[in-house]
Amino acid sequence: MYYAGGAGGGFGASGGSAAVGASGSGVVAQAATRSGAISPDDIILTASSSESYRLLFDQLCEPGDSVLLPCPGYPLFEQLAAYSRVRPEFYQLHPEDGWLPDPAGLDALMASLPRARAIVLISPNNPSGAIIDDGHLAAIRTAAGQHGVVVILDEVFREFVYEPQPKPAGTASSGSAHAGSAAARGGNGAGSASALLVRINGISKMFACPDIKLGWIAIEAARTQSPARDELVQQLEIAADVYLSASGPAQHLVPALFAEGMGFIAEMKAELSRRRKVLLDELAGLRGLAYVPPAGGIHCIVEIPGLAVDDEELAVKLVREEGLYVHPGYLYGIQDRTALVLSFLSHPEDIREGVARLRRLLRRL
Repeated sequence: MYYAGGAGGGFGASGGSAAVGASGSGVVAQAATRSGAISPDDIILTASSSESYRLLFDQLCEPGDSVLLPCPGYPLFEQLAAYSRVRPEFYQLHPEDGWLPDPAGLDALMASLPRARAIVLISPNNPSGAIIDDGHLAAIRTAAGQHGVVVILDEVFREFVYEPQPKPAGTASSGSAHAGSAAARGGNGAGSASALLVRINGISKMFACPDIKLGWIAIEAARTQSPARDELVQQLEIAADVYLSASGPAQHLVPALFAEGMGFIAEMKAELSRRRKVLLDELAGLRGLAYVPPAGGIHCIVEIPGLAVDDEELAVKLVREEGLYVHPGYLYGIQDRTALVLSFLSHPEDIREGVARLRRLLRRL
């Protein structure tokens, strides 16, 4: 959220071959789980998270198969699914549940979709900021394993976790996170104890450098031999070598970024935590709003009930009458309530001014 003529102060976050050698791929493997659970041989480098999704959809699905996507969620996924000729099927997230996915509901949805091949989880979620902990992830993997569905865990906002929170899924202390045994195009069949887990991340948001395009796919090892999983790794490696999207200069930056950039990440996280607090403090002064404080990420979903206008009209009014730019909730698939998605990337004074302008408009409606 920012207003026209504001002071700015953001960090710039947005919003080759398959390997970088033993040193670089080893660094990425460590970053993928904060443990040694993923081998450098199981890291596929890409030019972006978007490309990671495209490669995975192409390898896991045949045309007409389904992928499960969160709603609300980032609208780019629908376009990526369309490019791969797969059907997006949405599972609903609700503020009453802290915007977390319901494993039982997902189990029922997968049971109703015999051509479901993958489910996308985002943690921290964009735009809700909800974090999927180990317990939720284990339950979802168990459900997905029963239906031969691969779990894709998007962790691009992993570094942005605020205040004491449950550890993000799959940290070094997690035992369940290392159990994967399904694989490409249906895994190893119904009855699998735990679905294969594939992680997506990259340096764009992690180091606030979106112009240096480098992402990765990290495929967790199976406890038992899984030929289908090994085939997925091989096919992804071939695809990465065919397209050669990950540039050499970006790959060679990886060891230096992780060796010298962690202090920057800590400073960025501390500053964003401060800006998040400013936003939440300002929102607390507005009556009638409903929101779940984001545990991570860079956005907050704010519901504004009882208005005579919808979220698109509200967002347009804010631009035209107050010079305030926000995202209407429908852009992220929120259709059942009037909601705005507010960013706390802006300078604290801009955040305060933005909420003041929101307050002025709401008083006139």
